[in-house]
Amino acid sequence: MGFEKNIVYSGAWQSYWRDCDPACITRRDEYTKMQHWADYDLLPFWTLDDVRCLYSFPEISSIKSMIIRTDDKGWNWLTVHDYRNVKPPTQIGDDKWGISNRLYNFDVRAVIIKKGNKSKLINRYADVDLSRVDCLLPSCHSNHLITREKYWSKGSVTLEEYYGNKWSHISRGCKVKGVLAFEDMNGNIEGDYSGTRAKYYIPIPDIMQSFECTYAAEDGILVDPINEPAVYCNPNRTLHTLFRADKLTKYLNENDLEVIWIVQFEKILGEEGVRGYNHRVNYNGFMYFDDSGSLTGNLKAYNWEW
Repeated sequence: MGFEKNIVYSGAWQSYWRDCDPACITRRDEYTKMQHWADYDLLPFWTLDDVRCLYSFPEISSIKSMIIRTDDKGWNWLTVHDYRNVKPPTQIGDDKWGISNRLYNFDVRAVIIKKGNKSKLINRYADVDLSRVDCLLPSCHSNHLITREKYWSKGSVTLEEYYGNKWSHISRGCKVKGVLAFEDMNGNIEGDYSGTRAKYYIPIPDIMQSFECTYAAEDGILVDPINEPAVYCNPNRTLHTLFRADKLTKYLNENDLEVIWIVQFEKILGEEGVRGYNHRVNYNGFMYFDDSGSLTGNLKAYNWEW
């Protein structure tokens, strides 16, 4: 009978002994209706008939407004990550967990690539349904790290060394390499029932260092050396994460890099009275800055066969 190699104890994070997050003060509220400059309309098309709902998608100009946001001070921000899973609004008396015959998913991820590789990437996937491609996905290695623990604690440094976002091929068979601009800040502590557990994303270490940002008193916000916000996420409602445009542009220019966005919309439709879904359309592609500095893109719709 063999014995496992002895493992050196380094901290409570290692054996999943943590059962609360004392550093998080945000009470998650999925139903808040407060508006914010970072908010945008996902254009869910609930009022359209089934066929029009399934095949109606935002124009490039609308997607542009989802990626570029302007705050109350006039600063431009860039969405680097967002994921939404949206069902039709329920009426009074409806069961929140009931079966819906419509489902709408939206996913956007900012990928950092070397300058000169953008056209290669766009041409490589010109007619490819990205929902069928294993593109770069957000890291999930921060389980049982508490809020504001990255990137200084021993547990965080150890996990980052082994599991942090690394430069890699965008997908299998693709020669272009890239890295997501963000990663998860904390993880999921299942035993924490305080109601103040909020997950959000922060810049990868290189970008964090370039921004010279630190955690603010408010969850989800990172500030620069003069205490101005550099990273914004509202963990009270969504995983929508934004970097200040001037900060990210400076980082990219200084390192001969550029950013490209993987954007995916998904419409799923089920027949009335039938459990589950049987119609699915994906609308996806890349958004990027062209040679003139304007944000543009090329997205196409693809039918899924069940």
